[in-house]
Amino acid sequence: MCPIGAAPASVMAARLVRNGLQTIVQPVVRAHCRNGDRVTPHLVIEKGTARCAECEDVTPRDGLVIVER
Repeated sequence: MCPIGAAPASVMAARLVRNGLQTIVQPVVRAHCRNGDRVTPHLVIEKGTARCAECEDVTPRDGLVIVER
């Protein structure tokens, strides 16, 4: 947990990546994006969610169609 905002570590790591302070903290998988209907890199935020690196849509992991790891 973040000592200031009490946010989980996974949320803090996602904020660092989104703001450009770190390149990649989470594992990356290539999966079909729900919004663009194409294959894009997805950052695994937590065990249950992943975020599209292009449109930043957050998808439950059980809803991802993973193409390659």
